[in-house]
Amino acid sequence: MSSEDTLSVKLRPEIVAVPAYKQGRPAPADGYKLSSNENPYPPLPSVVQAVAATLGELNRCRRRRRRPARAAGGAARGQHRRGAPG
Repeated sequence: MSSEDTLSVKLRPEIVAVPAYKQGRPAPADGYKLSSNENPYPPLPSVVQAVAATLGELNRCRRRRRRPARAAGGAARGQHRRGAPG
């Protein structure tokens, strides 16, 4: 996209009316500044539970779960895995 292309874009008046983003003030010399997606508090208990419930499956390869479906789809089209009967 060239700069000429961007000039031809027409924005709705509602979008044009939104004020431009202005960066907030800098952190004090003896402090830290958090980004908008950071939080100084610990995670909520519900988040901890959701993550803990998923930890046992993080090392699983999802492709392995598709083998039965893939084999059934191939068999329906007359395709069979090498070395498999049929």
